[in-house]
Amino acid sequence: MSSLRSMSESADGQMKALQVGHEIASQEVAQIQKLRGLVSQQMTMMGTWYQSEQAQKDLAQARREKFFNAPQRDIRGGQTMEPRW
Repeated sequence: MSSLRSMSESADGQMKALQVGHEIASQEVAQIQKLRGLVSQQMTMMGTWYQSEQAQKDLAQARREKFFNAPQRDIRGGQTMEPRW
């Protein structure tokens, strides 16, 4: 920090300090844009995962309902159980 203060005492030093500050700011903007893209990508992936999980739950529920609500068939035409001693 002391070297930056001493550089800012002259006009040339002030110009170099401004240039360094602008370079740092542009790097920060680039990193923030990358971070924004990563967060957006993560949100998309999480949404896709949640949708997939929900689809699996919905399918399992539909299968349960189909199984338990299936019509009962009459089996009277079949063989009767009789003891054979």
